[in-house]
Amino acid sequence: MEIISVIIPAYNEEDRIGATINSLNKIKEVGEILVINDGSRDKTGEIAAEYGVKVINLPKNRGKAGAVMEGVMRAKNDLVAVVDADLGDI
Repeated sequence: MEIISVIIPAYNEEDRIGATINSLNKIKEVGEILVINDGSRDKTGEIAAEYGVKVINLPKNRGKAGAVMEGVMRAKNDLVAVVDADLGDI
């Protein structure tokens, strides 16, 4: 099975990002998780970093499409998935 890079565009998701990362870490095909912190004013980026994932902090909110494109450009794997930050427990 091919390894997947998962992009999570996130804006002010400090209450939900941890559960989403935990859920994705349970999937063996997920080789990389990138949280695109899209100009959040809360602790989304700091909390995501505590989970050991790659965090890209955008200084200004670019919107979901802009955050996704940033993630696609930085993903290491050919296969990429986009997951909303509020996915939570699966």
